[in-house]
Amino acid sequence: MRWSWQAWVNVRESIWEKESIDRYHTLYTMDEYSKMLNRQDIQVDQNGKAHIIYNEQANGEDWSRSYDILHYGTNQTGEWSYETVIECEQHTRCSAGWYSSLALDNNNIPHISCCNISRVTTGSASNGKLIYLSKNENNWIQDTVCENDDGYYGSDGRRYTGGLTHLIFDENNSPGIVFSDIASSHSGTNYFNLGNIRYAYKKDQDWIINKIHQHPLPNGRYNATEIYDLCVMSNRNNGTIHIIGQQLQVFDPESYLFSLVHYQMNSETQIFHDQKQDNRIHKISNFPNPFHEETTITFTIESNTHTRLTIYNSEGKLIKTIFNGIKPPGIYYETWDGTDKNDMKVSSGVYFCSISANGIITTKRMLLLK
Repeated sequence: MRWSWQAWVNVRESIWEKESIDRYHTLYTMDEYSKMLNRQDIQVDQNGKAHIIYNEQANGEDWSRSYDILHYGTNQTGEWSYETVIECEQHTRCSAGWYSSLALDNNNIPHISCCNISRVTTGSASNGKLIYLSKNENNWIQDTVCENDDGYYGSDGRRYTGGLTHLIFDENNSPGIVFSDIASSHSGTNYFNLGNIRYAYKKDQDWIINKIHQHPLPNGRYNATEIYDLCVMSNRNNGTIHIIGQQLQVFDPESYLFSLVHYQMNSETQIFHDQKQDNRIHKISNFPNPFHEETTITFTIESNTHTRLTIYNSEGKLIKTIFNGIKPPGIYYETWDGTDKNDMKVSSGVYFCSISANGIITTKRMLLLK
């Protein structure tokens, strides 16, 4: 697929202009694996100049001959210029720069973290590793940070890591990378899950890696807990590091739970502490399911919190808000009578009830039959 890298630039107050930066074949869309592998990134330096990274699928029209290129671009001189950061060997089908993240150090020098995937001749992955790249004049210096998982893996082996990378620089201008392990499997149905939260930081010339959060091994498409996205931030006022992860739990083909995990590291002890939320929503259910006229939605809240219960159709369109307000701890029963926000009956089909409270979203699939 052919894509353009475009940026909206705020040239003066309330005025935005669009610049076309480059045209290229993007990575293959792999929603069934992970949307985040197709990531581009952008940073703005202290002089207001932009820096970008993006992936090109070379020979994108022919999967059997394709390979990846990671590009870096900047408008520091007033005009956009580009250069290749990583280019896989042609005809290898290897993947360079998955889950890429761009950061600028205190001297406006760009650095990149990403995952490199090596492949066998059939195109299947053989390993994935976390790498770190620093720009040095006209060259990029590559450093391998991690090559093995730390307890989250699939049937393909123990050499898959470097997912969902996010790179920052702390108050001492030292790099830190949050990332996940990869469970790659070509047997069964759990073929590309992302789990564990790990943090790597540079001390002198060595990378120190801590496992922050452990996930159970995935047992199948509908029995897995994994990380969907990761973000790390440095508080330069007190030297703390904060990590936020979006966690996905799949219970069965009809229900799943999104939640946020938060860890904070003390700069003195270099130990991360779990900043658990007090509020939790248990798995919700509805009965009957399928239903004809109405169904009762049951859910539990463990502490006082703002709660929102909504109904969506299979296209993600909001159909009706059942409840939106404060609920104290307890078990609740809410009825949906198969009507929309105008109290008009909706058609037969698949619908989703979604309950949200304090950053946690639980969704249940429902089937309306008439």
